[in-house]
Amino acid sequence: MYDCPVDGLNIIDVGAGNGFLSHYLVECAGANSVEAVDNYEGKGSPSYAISIIKKMQEVLGNSEHVKIIKSDFMKYTPKNKSNCVIFLNVLHHIINHIKKELGVETSKAVETVLKHAAECLQEGGKLIFQEFMNHNYYLLPFYRNFVNSVDYKSKIPFEIWEPTLKKIGFINVKVRYRLPLFFSTRSDLRYLFNNRIASLLTDSSFVMLAIRA
Repeated sequence: MYDCPVDGLNIIDVGAGNGFLSHYLVECAGANSVEAVDNYEGKGSPSYAISIIKKMQEVLGNSEHVKIIKSDFMKYTPKNKSNCVIFLNVLHHIINHIKKELGVETSKAVETVLKHAAECLQEGGKLIFQEFMNHNYYLLPFYRNFVNSVDYKSKIPFEIWEPTLKKIGFINVKVRYRLPLFFSTRSDLRYLFNNRIASLLTDSSFVMLAIRA
C-alpha cells in the first residue's frame, strides 16, 4: 500500500471486515503481526464478515500473527503501541458515526478519530489510509458502473485531511492518487497524472501516508 514497506511491522487494520487485507499483510507483505479490529455488527462491515476472517485464519493457520478483535475502534487501545495503523475505505464510516453520536462538525470528528489513531501509534509509526474524495468528475465511460455504487455525500472533504494531520502532530504527510493499473509500469505517466484533477477523472480515491512525530 502506497509503496510503503510493512515487513516486520506490527499493524492495526481498522475495519478489517472479511480480513483479506489483514491476512495479506501477514502472508504476502511480511508484516510481523496484525490486529484485525472491527465491530463486526454490520455498521459498514457485513455481520457475516467475522465468520469469514475466522475461517481464513483457520485455513491459513496464522492465529499467532493475526489477532481478531471485535471492538469499536474508538473504544480500543492496544496493549502495545503499533508501528502502523491502516484504514482501508473505513475512516469516513467512523467519522460520520462520531458526527452523529456527538453532534459535532466534520472537522472536529476527523480530529477526534485521527487523534485516537495517533494514540495507538508509537513515535515514528505510520498512519496509512485510503479514502474516496467527496466528489468526482468520472468522465471515462468504462468506469461508470463502478462509481454508481459510491455514496460521495458520505465522504470527507479532501481539504480537511492534511491540515488536521499536521495539527495533531503528524509529519511527512504524503498523498498518492489511485490511478488505472497500467500507470504502474509507466513511472513517467504516473508522475504526470498523480494529481487531484487526474484522479477525479478516474476513480477519485487516494492513499495518504503520515508519520507520528
